[in-house]
Amino acid sequence: MKKIALLATAVLVLSGLAPATAQNQTQSRVRVEGDDFGHGLLLRSGSCRDAWAPSTAGFGLRVVTDAAAPLGSRAIEWTPTTDDSLRGPMARVSDARTLHTLSLHVRGELKDSNGRALVRFQRTGDRGVWWGLADLDVPDGEGWRRIDAAAAEFDWTYVHDGYHDDDGDVDGETVQEFLGRQGSGTTHVGFGFGCEGTAVPMDALRVATDSEDRTFDFEGYGTRATLKLAKTKGTTKKVTFGRSVRLALAVRTTSDNQARQGKVVLKHKPGTRKRFLPLKTLSLGRDGKVRVRHTPTRTTRYRSVYAARGGYTGSTSRTVTVAVRRAVAAKVSDATPRRGQRIVFRGKQRPSTRTTVKLQRRQGSTWVTVRRTKSSKKGTYRLATRASRAGTSTWRVVALGGDGLATGSSRRITVRTSAPPPPAPPPSSGGSSGGSSGGSGGSSGGSTGGSDGGSSGGSGGGETPPPPPPGPLRTQPS
Repeated sequence: MKKIALLATAVLVLSGLAPATAQNQTQSRVRVEGDDFGHGLLLRSGSCRDAWAPSTAGFGLRVVTDAAAPLGSRAIEWTPTTDDSLRGPMARVSDARTLHTLSLHVRGELKDSNGRALVRFQRTGDRGVWWGLADLDVPDGEGWRRIDAAAAEFDWTYVHDGYHDDDGDVDGETVQEFLGRQGSGTTHVGFGFGCEGTAVPMDALRVATDSEDRTFDFEGYGTRATLKLAKTKGTTKKVTFGRSVRLALAVRTTSDNQARQGKVVLKHKPGTRKRFLPLKTLSLGRDGKVRVRHTPTRTTRYRSVYAARGGYTGSTSRTVTVAVRRAVAAKVSDATPRRGQRIVFRGKQRPSTRTTVKLQRRQGSTWVTVRRTKSSKKGTYRLATRASRAGTSTWRVVALGGDGLATGSSRRITVRTSAPPPPAPPPSSGGSSGGSSGGSGGSSGGSTGGSDGGSSGGSGGGETPPPPPPGPLRTQPS
């Protein structure tokens, strides 16, 4: 069963709800989820004519969303299936003999006969129960109005084991007058509506005595919608353009964590849009969960919305964000160039729009931009540079973000640059040396042996020829 949450006791300034008490009492405010009561509240279904007579008529609970509700933004109402039954909340009070506030806020066109004020009193040690029933004095209007029955005159009926004696009835006494003669016991006071088949939105039931002051805020059953990114701990995830994400949606009750079924709407806010738009309407499973895949084309925010239905309030999940980065494909014209050789990086970035594209080289732990250009409308690009250094280098191409897209980069490309070959050696110089030596020999031969020596010397080109044989001895006349 669901429980209601008792909020921390605080001094409440309930503007328009009720006049301040003479004691300026500290009030406690109780949040009530639907008609699952606790903390001294009970739900009474009875006859419009005889408060003590239980009713088996069906009532449909509905949560009413209204920003003008006295407390919070919701109220509750019961839709009757007959015109002679009523249903409503009753709060337990410790000492009703000092009751000075018994009020409730109602909305809509009402007649006094549409509801009743109710009192249930059981004296200590007595198995019988006294029931009090009083007509209401509802102010005219259609908006929210406050009714107070603390000073109303009730007709009292004593019931024991399901029977009552008309002779014991007491008519026309207030709660304080009647209970002042009864002694100690347990008392519940409240209201019931539904007579003449009228459904009445209600909120802010307040019960105050000299010793206590409580106000009940009817908010319907609470739900909690959740939205998570699969395989992600946080609320943000990055994906490359063209990749899908898996979203997990769930709805559970806030009080006892029970699964809720029904429809849940997945909404998204792609790119730079300012408001969330419906994306998909999904059916929750028996476990209150549903999963779905989606491929965003821009950075997108998601949230899920569970609408109020029956006695359950609606709820909206927290927002999760999927950042979409550009997809970049790149290849190099030559991965093993010579130093000084021109190399070209080309490829395509998606989505196919114009954007700035950078060619970067890894330098230590940072990336240095070497070239930049604009991609075409189709997303293609071309970047040229020279392999300026021998050795292994790492490159990548980066496409800048914008228009709802994050910056994306290509895979890393390794380029191995080699040094150019050494220059070719000059041709051999041996023949010219021999000719030079031969010339010297010829000259020497000319001085020694005339033309023969010159002839021999001229044929030289390596080793020095042997000297010619000596000629005949010639004498000159004296």
